[in-house]
Amino acid sequence: MGKAVGLDTYEGNFKNGFPDGEGIYTWSVGDYYKGSFKKGIKSGHGEMHFKRKGMEDSVAIGFWSKDTYKGRYEEPYKFIEISNAVSQKSVNRHSNKTNSVTIMMETGVMGVANVRAYQLMEGNFIRTNIRDMSRTQVIEFQGVNFPFRVRFTQDKGPIDIIFYEEGEWNLELIL
Repeated sequence: MGKAVGLDTYEGNFKNGFPDGEGIYTWSVGDYYKGSFKKGIKSGHGEMHFKRKGMEDSVAIGFWSKDTYKGRYEEPYKFIEISNAVSQKSVNRHSNKTNSVTIMMETGVMGVANVRAYQLMEGNFIRTNIRDMSRTQVIEFQGVNFPFRVRFTQDKGPIDIIFYEEGEWNLELIL
């Protein structure tokens, strides 16, 4: 723990002479970053405050990796729980033009695509469309407000996922 003062100022944890761990780096113009550092660069959770004359600071809160802002969340989505029957999974965000979540569950060697129920845990949506095809079940949520968390119950166990960031999401599961 220490403080380094020059043109800019850093106060916080150091390792091998570099900011490492939690600290506050203040630039000479008044902008400052409060959060995690690794080897002297922003890495992890933090807040970047940009001073604006006669106005409130502009603030970016979220996660950094290698000095680059990644977004409000460390990951854009997260599986809370997933059935052992899921043999393959793929999650893709195609655009930010429409806020939707489409889940495609395909019958495989581990089980049959058969969602018995779903429960909305967080967020909301305008409408849903459920289609059953020969070996695939598709559930589409349209007009989604994020973060969006949904928990599915299917024959072989639960699937619980949260999408933090807006966009057009596609989740493909093979049982």
